[in-house]
Amino acid sequence: MKRESVRKDIASSSRFPKKAMRRYVVVEGKLVYDREQKLPGRGHYLAFGSDEAEAAKRFRKILGRELSEEEKGLLHG
Repeated sequence: MKRESVRKDIASSSRFPKKAMRRYVVVEGKLVYDREQKLPGRGHYLAFGSDEAEAAKRFRKILGRELSEEEKGLLHG
């Protein structure tokens, strides 16, 4: 039997099944929602229903800057 892939939620640090999460990647310094989960680069995962304020705080740290309004909108799913 194949094991289900799990990833750590960036907002809560809890682990969830990969298919229950959204993947984000930083492309050319911009946060991008990777709907197909196939973009190159390190993926950052956010579980559905996670605390968006905490996620924004973590993404600010990753990006080294404030999120744009467009990037904040990506967190709403």
